[in-house]
Amino acid sequence: MSTRSEAIFDVEGRTKKVAELEQKRLDPQFWSNPEEAKKVEQALSAEKSWLEVWEKIKRRAEDVETLIELADEEDTNLDEEIEAEVRKLSKEVEALGAFPLPVEVIPFGWQTTRSLIEELLESMDVLGRDASLRMNGDRPFITD
Repeated sequence: MSTRSEAIFDVEGRTKKVAELEQKRLDPQFWSNPEEAKKVEQALSAEKSWLEVWEKIKRRAEDVETLIELADEEDTNLDEEIEAEVRKLSKEVEALGAFPLPVEVIPFGWQTTRSLIEELLESMDVLGRDASLRMNGDRPFITD
């Protein structure tokens, strides 16, 4: 993956944020404010998850590069395999940037859940952090 991709997704910034959040956890007073501690824990978990996905995508991109090099060295036509992997990889990278996140909640608790999700996204400095209730006509959507 290029440096440009890492700049767009701010991998370095996210890595620093994880270090900062982990440092906050070391403070002896960390758990004295349970609400703030919960926000830090949620943000830390989200950032670590994002970075894990990033590393997975980065490894797959490196595998594609290796496949291209192998095709060149062996003078083998692997165009179809390479194109298929690049298409899959492109979809994963797009999803890494922004996506709707479905969250199932108890019907009477959706306002609180929405508020907590929006607070978490705000603490992570995520753009477009409005959470919405999925509707089925004029009623909330209910799953099985």
